[in-house]
Amino acid sequence: KPDYKRIVVLSLTPESMGNGLGIGLADFTTERFTKNFNPQPTWINLFTSTEPGGHNTKEGMLPLALKTDREAIGAGLYSAMVPNPRVCRINNTARLDQLWISENLLEEAGAKNLEVVEPREKMSFDPTGNLI
Repeated sequence: KPDYKRIVVLSLTPESMGNGLGIGLADFTTERFTKNFNPQPTWINLFTSTEPGGHNTKEGMLPLALKTDREAIGAGLYSAMVPNPRVCRINNTARLDQLWISENLLEEAGAKNLEVVEPREKMSFDPTGNLI
């Protein structure tokens, strides 16, 4: 089971057609996400995939939306209040076979038989503050 303090969701893929089911599990998101979020398919999905009165109804609620990726990631890291954060970036939850991890997770990744396929690099942001 993953051990995490904060979840930051940056965007939706076009394939989601605006369905953001699960966004309520996040602590922070971005204005870019909210512009692409469509509550109608999200709520239809929520109502058909959970039982009435169940604990999953928060999955469709929007968390605090910050202006840029940089701000949302910063808020997540700051509010987690851990001295050496271990960060995992999942580019697309439909493709969990590739992910980006921080240096603090490299040893654990090796123990899980994950393969490092690219050299270390810092997160890069465009001039508007969104991840490149």
